[in-house]
Amino acid sequence: MAELQSIGDILTGVIGLAARQNPEEPGDYLGDDGILRCGVCGETKRKRIECPEDTLKILCITELIVPSACACRRALLAEQERAERAKKYGERVDLLRIKSQMTAAQRRHTFENWTTSSSADIAILRVCKRYADDFERFYADNQGLLFVGLPGTGKTYAATAIANALIEKGVSVILTSMSKIMARIDSDEDEMDMLDALKRVRLLVLDDMGAERNTAYGMEKAFSVINARYESGRPMIVTTNLTGKELTKQDDIGRRRLYERVLHHCDAVSFAGATERRLQNIRKRASWIDACLEGEEGA
Repeated sequence: MAELQSIGDILTGVIGLAARQNPEEPGDYLGDDGILRCGVCGETKRKRIECPEDTLKILCITELIVPSACACRRALLAEQERAERAKKYGERVDLLRIKSQMTAAQRRHTFENWTTSSSADIAILRVCKRYADDFERFYADNQGLLFVGLPGTGKTYAATAIANALIEKGVSVILTSMSKIMARIDSDEDEMDMLDALKRVRLLVLDDMGAERNTAYGMEKAFSVINARYESGRPMIVTTNLTGKELTKQDDIGRRRLYERVLHHCDAVSFAGATERRLQNIRKRASWIDACLEGEEGA
């Protein structure tokens, strides 16, 4: 008897919950079959269910009339679900922006706000959009980018625009520089925790490579950051004012080790104001970059 009462309580609870989720509204009416219908879309808001002989007939019930969602209700519930997903996604994107370490100004560096004044600018924009659009493939291949050019040619803006586009897709990004990293280490921040964060983030943007401290200590810390990223198998975007010769023909063993790590997995892109001589000695650009620079959108 107690078991029958338990089954009855469960049924009552389920039906009650369904009724609260699909309430009777003004304008609803009973159809010719005695089933409640929506006054707007005309679909039934209740369903007649025949009871299985082996269970519910023990309770002397031959059928149940249970609440169900009409087209209006289903559309409302779907919209509420979409809104909730969008809210959660927005909260995740906001958190990613905070963790990215970008400034408020850098968060406005987007493809939409990018001002192109020459065919070279348009070509660079194509490269950046292509990388952001196909990031999952580049990520799987551990393929990064090295932006080479004179100061003020838009390298940082381009790298930040890619970062912002990826954050909008829910991709974790950190944008920093060796000078900022060294300042955090000097402030007694836990170095291992910081290195772990730089290693785990899906994309690391390292701005102004070559401006790091030219000391044994500075080179050691810079190499530990780059090497941790290298060993994680995750891509980087690196910007630099250095020339190809400075990147590949280093007498300083510390800098040579550092730059070799970057060059191994980053394809070089020359920015306006930097002649092709700045890319001399750097390995040949990937074919997809050449195609984008030459105007082949689908390359």
